Amino acid sequence: FTLSPPVPSEEFTGEWIVVLNRAGVKRREMLNADELVNELLKAFPDHQNPYLRVWPEAMNFDDDLYQTAKFARSIRLLIGVHGAGLSNALFMRPGAILFEVNPPGCDYLSVNFRRWAEVFNLQY
Repeated sequence: FTLSPPVPSEEFTGEWIVVLNRAGVKRREMLNADELVNELLKAFPDHQNPYLRVWPEAMNFDDDLYQTAKFARSIRLLIGVHGAGLSNALFMRPGAILFEVNPPGCDYLSVNFRRWAEVFNLQY
């Protein structure tokens, strides 16, 4: 399982706030992802919270479908730029939040993931 930060521990059974960043994919990269994660860590400073924690750095899903689906089920809030990486939202639990960021002038792209959110009972 090769997510960027350490694998979630088996002891923590709560949910995660995750910033998805496809670094190196120019139109899908969030240039300020690290700053966003740092601000989220400030907003949710209790790293011992048994219910909700911030994933400690921007991440991208790996190629192991089982591990990706397993991890996605523990995400409460997924923030990311429009693109294929957000398709992992289909593994998220109903009621979780999908926050899609669209590049300037590309608001029309949000139709796809907004519809997915409706179908999979996610907040968008």
